[in-house]
Amino acid sequence: MQIKTFSLSLVFLVTLLNAIVAQELTIKSLTPAPMDLSASQNERKDLAGQTCGLVKVQLAATGAQFEGNVIGQTEYKTGEYWVYISEGTYMLTVKHPNFVPLDINFKDYGISGVSAKATYKLILLLPESREESMQQFTIRYSPKDAIVIIDSKPYQGYNGEVTVSLPVGQHNYLVTASGYDPIEGSIRLKASASSTLRIDLEKTKVNNENSPMGKSQLSENVEELPTTTSVSSSMTASEMNILGDDYYYGRNGKKKDYGEAVKWYRKAAEQGDADGQYNLALMYRNGYGVPNDDVEAVKWYRLSAEQNNVLAQANLGGMYDRGIGVPHDYTEAFKWYKKSAEKGFAPSQALLGYMYELGNGVTKDSNEAAKWYRKAAEQGNASGQYNLGTMYENGYGVSKDLSQAIYWFQKAADQGYSTAKEKLIKLERQNNIEPTD
Repeated sequence: MQIKTFSLSLVFLVTLLNAIVAQELTIKSLTPAPMDLSASQNERKDLAGQTCGLVKVQLAATGAQFEGNVIGQTEYKTGEYWVYISEGTYMLTVKHPNFVPLDINFKDYGISGVSAKATYKLILLLPESREESMQQFTIRYSPKDAIVIIDSKPYQGYNGEVTVSLPVGQHNYLVTASGYDPIEGSIRLKASASSTLRIDLEKTKVNNENSPMGKSQLSENVEELPTTTSVSSSMTASEMNILGDDYYYGRNGKKKDYGEAVKWYRKAAEQGDADGQYNLALMYRNGYGVPNDDVEAVKWYRLSAEQNNVLAQANLGGMYDRGIGVPHDYTEAFKWYKKSAEKGFAPSQALLGYMYELGNGVTKDSNEAAKWYRKAAEQGNASGQYNLGTMYENGYGVSKDLSQAIYWFQKAADQGYSTAKEKLIKLERQNNIEPTD
């Protein structure tokens, strides 16, 4: 670009250059974090006295600002912004001087509106980190018929060697063969060059507790991580899941470590613990401690849901509803939403009402829609309150009743549900109703 005049002020020139080089942030994921109790343990209320929801925004850049029913000052905590927003809010704008403003519609991620005391995880990637850095990793092993498992996935080797392409970072491995002592561990791949690990298994020696466990040799470009304590024979699956939580949150003397959290969640999950299965699904869904794998997430959600874990049922319904990790299937979505809704889970009740209202996965039924909206609304769910208001406004599934419509719109609006506020203003104008405070 050729500048034909030199009368530009310095401020204008800097602004112009910033506009030229500004790049876009990318949304990696936006998900509820039901295991994270930060929003309820660190409550913040909006101007109406209603408890807010909390969005934890992971962004490796300081100086970001947020707009959209944001309550109070945003806190920045080691790469993570804590953004409190009013219940029912579903839009958030991220602004940063180095990037193009980013508008986020929560509904695009299956979240009709933020719930009070609920925590959500929003992961944003910088332009240069859109493509995950990959690296080649080779395991050479003996005996040559051994099985190699990396991050819980078996790999077919040839002539005692397996080479895979993995994201830079931490990975777990297991090499095992019949009649030999297995070797398992964790490594951290570096971005500088491909890496090699040599594993030589030792034959199992009967009645010899001091027999060696085999040998491993690492190339310079891969770091082997310390092994953790083996599972105690007296440790229950529930205790393993709790230990996973300790590593996830970095509590009870444990350093925060998603890889270790995954390890213990997996041990609990493989022993049939429903909470461990649900937690492992979340780790795969979010890419914490393991590469993001929606198919694996669905697998573990299902196992947990089949044991009547309410949150797993709701999340599995959401995966079918949006076609994530499974083919899009409204019938399956309805099935799992209903199981969760019947156990009293308000977000699922509101979603079930929506399925009935539109006839998604079930015969369209306004009466049933109103019934489930009411159940959610009476539990304080802003989405349920707003949708029940629309039913009364239009006489769908209930007798048309403007006063009831306004009542439920007001309930949702009091929680910061912006669409309900807009609806109230419209109704007041149309019907010459005195505005409410």
